[in-house]
Amino acid sequence: MSNTVSESDRGFTLLELVGVMAVIAVLSAVLAPNLIGVINDAYAAAETENLISLADQLERSVQSTATIPGNSSASWSAAIAAQSDLPVTDVLQNRRGFNRTVYFDPGFLNGTGGFNGYAQSTGLAAPPVSPRFMIISDLSGNLGTQANDVSRFNAIWNRDPGAAIVESDTVKIERRHLGDFFHRVLIINEYSYQTGVSLNGAAQLAIPAAQTGADGLLSMYLIEGTEVALYNGPYPTGGLITARLVDDYVTQRIEDPNAGSGSGANSGAAP
Repeated sequence: MSNTVSESDRGFTLLELVGVMAVIAVLSAVLAPNLIGVINDAYAAAETENLISLADQLERSVQSTATIPGNSSASWSAAIAAQSDLPVTDVLQNRRGFNRTVYFDPGFLNGTGGFNGYAQSTGLAAPPVSPRFMIISDLSGNLGTQANDVSRFNAIWNRDPGAAIVESDTVKIERRHLGDFFHRVLIINEYSYQTGVSLNGAAQLAIPAAQTGADGLLSMYLIEGTEVALYNGPYPTGGLITARLVDDYVTQRIEDPNAGSGSGANSGAAP
């Protein structure tokens, strides 16, 4: 019986195994960074799209609720989750498990600071000074509170290289300006007694009565999508005249048939 081992049956020698392992190690060293880079790029691209989607949902929430949430994570995440049907956890955290952050401009309403949300009830007497917000996500770690004053917010918004947060391969920022969401509504009352207006079905607000030679006027800035309903006098017991959604600069007139040629209410965009 022959004990001869054929070439096809011979195993690898130790030297050959060492050579193969060396080749694998070299390939791993070359390919691993590229593979990791591709994975990181995919996470970054996906997070950029996610922030755009979350910002869209936050804008829709502002329109549908006439409310701008505060800077607390519980406030803005609940608003987005309710609008999008996403779990709150998916709103708060990126795919790497790190927390996202929303910063509203501290000077949102007055330009000086102190903003912590706004719930529309009577409208604004003047347009907001700096209605901006940013959604920020760091794929390498959790962000601290870095934009809690006007100057810090502006530095991040303006992409200042010395800002507390600077965009990079891992830090993604979505910026939104809500200036176009606020529209002036001017209501003109020709009657010599107060009439009423309701915002989104809330209790009526009084529209000043006309005085000798001058109509009563009520001017306010409202969030786009607000339903404005006009009521005859005497305030607050008069019946509904008309209702409309705010989508642009609006003037509405409650006409006294004894004071002019029309009756009821009419409305139109600013000239």
